[in-house]
Amino acid sequence: MWCNKAQMLQMQEDPQARPLLLPLLFTSSSIKQKTNNTAKAWFLHNRITKPAPQEHRPNSGKNRSTTGFIHRTSKQTGKVKTLLGLALSRLAVVRRSRLARKSISRGDVSQLLALGHHDRALHRAEQVIEEDNVLEAFDIIELYCKRLIEQAAKLDKPHECVEDIQEAAAGIMFAAGCCGDLPELLFARTILANKFGSDFAATAKEGTGIVDPMLVWKLSGDKTNMELKKKVMKEIAAENNIVVDFSGFPESAKQDGSSNFPHRQEFYHGTMYQDALIHPPPP
Repeated sequence: MWCNKAQMLQMQEDPQARPLLLPLLFTSSSIKQKTNNTAKAWFLHNRITKPAPQEHRPNSGKNRSTTGFIHRTSKQTGKVKTLLGLALSRLAVVRRSRLARKSISRGDVSQLLALGHHDRALHRAEQVIEEDNVLEAFDIIELYCKRLIEQAAKLDKPHECVEDIQEAAAGIMFAAGCCGDLPELLFARTILANKFGSDFAATAKEGTGIVDPMLVWKLSGDKTNMELKKKVMKEIAAENNIVVDFSGFPESAKQDGSSNFPHRQEFYHGTMYQDALIHPPPP
């Protein structure tokens, strides 16, 4: 038997209906208690048998594999990357100054040719050749720095490096002794020598082995070569519409007998390092 609340109130007021009200009260309370016990049992069952959902957390770097997005490098490799990055920043500044010196030197050659001072123009052409060589060497060094920075993770296993990375490392080692404008390369050379070994470093410093011959020539070539100086002078004369008779020029520096062209094969580049001397001057 079921009744609503209004009917139960009427039964409480009627004395004859009170005997029927007591069983109903016990029945409703027992149903309510049974419902509460069922809900409590269901909650405990699910709490024990089903684990609580865990909050999603991304994996930390320690749990990631070496083939993931994060490539860990050693402390020394990190120093190399920093040094090469600083060298690239300095390279942009040094390149501007070199371009300015090249422009000034070419202007001097043009004025000397216009005035007929051919001997002095020949001597000044050496500076133009030097600046050209250094600027082209800077392009190669910049390429090597960027390559080593991008492939820095492979430097931790130098014996497994491909030829391009070995060439870049050897080129940086060689250029460090010739480029006084980039002192960061000297510190990078020390770290690279420790990684690749003493034999590799000795060969690289000499400019042999895997070192690019073009880089060696640009940093240690003979800027007193007469044919090269005449070529530079012809280009400058043509650009400025200057008529010069080059038939009277000697074929080599030895033939002109002038003391303005000493036979040197040294590379003067900013601060001079002792190991920048590739060939000593003749006595």
